[in-house]
Amino acid sequence: MSNNSKIHTILIANRGEIAVRVIETAKKMGIKTVAIYSDVDAQAKFVQKADVAIPIGGITSRESYLDIEKVIKACKMSGANAVHPGYGFLSEKSEFVERCAKEGIIFVGPSAKSMEMMGDKITSKETAKKAGVNVVPGFLGIIDGKDHAEKIASEIGFPVIIKASAGGGGKGMKIVYDIKDLWASVESAKNEAKNAFGDDRLFIEKYIERPHHIEIQLIADKHGNVVCLGERECSIQRFNQKVIEESPSPSISEKTRSQMYEQSVKLAKECGYFSAGTIEFVMDGKENFYFLEMNTRLQVEHPVTEYVTGKDLVQLMIKIAEGEKLPFTQDEIKINGWSMEARICAEDPSKGFMPSIGRISHYKEPREIHNVKFRIDSGVLEGSEISPYYDSMIAKVITHGSTRAEAIESMKKTLGQFELAGISTNINLVEDIIRNKDFKDGKISTWFIKENYPDGFKGIELSDDGKISIIAAIIKLYITNEAKRWKTSGQFALTRDPDDRVLYIKIGDEQHKIRYSEKENGDIAMYINNIELDFSSNYKYGDTILKVTIKGEDKYIKILHLFEGSAKINYQGSQSLVQFFPRHIGEYTKHMPIIDTNKKPDNFESPITGMLVKLCINEGDKVLAGQELCVIEAMKMENVIRAEFDTTIRKIHKEKGAMLSVGDLVIDFDNTQK
Repeated sequence: MSNNSKIHTILIANRGEIAVRVIETAKKMGIKTVAIYSDVDAQAKFVQKADVAIPIGGITSRESYLDIEKVIKACKMSGANAVHPGYGFLSEKSEFVERCAKEGIIFVGPSAKSMEMMGDKITSKETAKKAGVNVVPGFLGIIDGKDHAEKIASEIGFPVIIKASAGGGGKGMKIVYDIKDLWASVESAKNEAKNAFGDDRLFIEKYIERPHHIEIQLIADKHGNVVCLGERECSIQRFNQKVIEESPSPSISEKTRSQMYEQSVKLAKECGYFSAGTIEFVMDGKENFYFLEMNTRLQVEHPVTEYVTGKDLVQLMIKIAEGEKLPFTQDEIKINGWSMEARICAEDPSKGFMPSIGRISHYKEPREIHNVKFRIDSGVLEGSEISPYYDSMIAKVITHGSTRAEAIESMKKTLGQFELAGISTNINLVEDIIRNKDFKDGKISTWFIKENYPDGFKGIELSDDGKISIIAAIIKLYITNEAKRWKTSGQFALTRDPDDRVLYIKIGDEQHKIRYSEKENGDIAMYINNIELDFSSNYKYGDTILKVTIKGEDKYIKILHLFEGSAKINYQGSQSLVQFFPRHIGEYTKHMPIIDTNKKPDNFESPITGMLVKLCINEGDKVLAGQELCVIEAMKMENVIRAEFDTTIRKIHKEKGAMLSVGDLVIDFDNTQK
């Protein structure tokens, strides 16, 4: 089969949102789509979207999406004459590209040769040097033991960064400030790299503090044409994994952009590159930039580039794979407005970004928002199971505006109407970040999260305006639900005595006594500190998003759970349990006993499903708050569990290597000793 053959059937060797994304474009092009799926993904969204779905068995990545033989067999079974690898898994495995060529299957991506040159971080830096591209000082050889690692790091000078040669996405990456922490970080990085990529080779280089992460999206055909499609700023990261990306960057000048373009094109031509690819640079505060790596695949954050350029990157990749020339030149590329992407991940930022595993009990994307341009690339549905075996990202929210401020405002509105329950996610954190003054002013770096949340993300404190919005929402909720109850049962009719239209509303520890009244035009008046404040709402019984309009401004409150006399709600990223009582109950709430919530737990139960890869303590040990207890591997990341208080280890219930489920007892504490 010729490499320039027309693609009639394409197999997507991936899962989740990127599989859905490729399927959508392929169908628009009239190409038949084939999905492959592991045992875990049998009911997944991408499986349902594809024209044909083939089970390949297995649970882990190695047993399924990383198994080249299974993927090739599925191509033959389905008659697929092309494979799109998405990102991750086999997308940067040159041996897979070679195998596809041997079997006469078109690989929608670069050649095996350029992938080998650029996919390996050590080789890519050597190639970049040869092409005249700026590189970070470091050691590009293989680390040979503890003494060698310490010698290298000392010569480079701390801080240093350890990276997996074959990897990306923050896996197998550790920043080290002191030589005493170096070898433990090397071992942890090797484990992560081995599990994620099947390759534990590492290298060490100088770590640039407070850097910007800037990347150039390029597209190249098989005829030697290379075009840059703008840059992306990807500096908002946690654990070296991107959280928010945007295009263009608020941090670089036109001069720097031109230099990055020039070096990116040189590098692409040096390795004979074709297809979509990304050149990543790390940049300091003076706009000095250095080559970081080249991703020889489609990037997670490609939608922001699509928004500002109007180009469908998946479509371009497919046409290039068929042998077509680029239909545009560099001079024809114009950047239109500003786009921003937020990665929605199954994790709990308030617990050190601990992975969240379980069933999505409620899922609803906003359909249309007035004057807001957005899209949501998602790999889940209501009822989807989030497993510990794959990456934690479940969706991406992408917005576009004529300016950066407009893109941010659109992101606020879109996240405010995006409903997802049953698992913990990072939506609250993202909502807090986009309201942060430094972020809005473009004062960002890869240190943004650790500098703005030095003690971790503890949730968002409600402003006074936020409390007023919640109070209005609860009044409307109460009126509507009580009216519904009265209509269906004939009881509990709302009194029309104005003096009795009082609701006690408790937000956290604050209790508010609010008088309210309904107006003839349907609006509601509430009285706070004897000042009347009118609002309107279109809330209907059973809605999960409650909109109130105060002084002409729409406020969206998510109702996560509704109980008798209370509601768990989310407003602008702040989550609260709100209790509300009519007058005859509210007068007595101040006499209720206070429960002690500061009591130290007697044990540690696993918060996630995963493997216990390391125990850092022994029975009888006295540990201090912040000290490592154990390490649990889940979603291809090692999660360090630390003591939250000073205690003594009484008993250890699990051994290294044990598979843990949520709630499994791991350690008993003895809090009686001092």
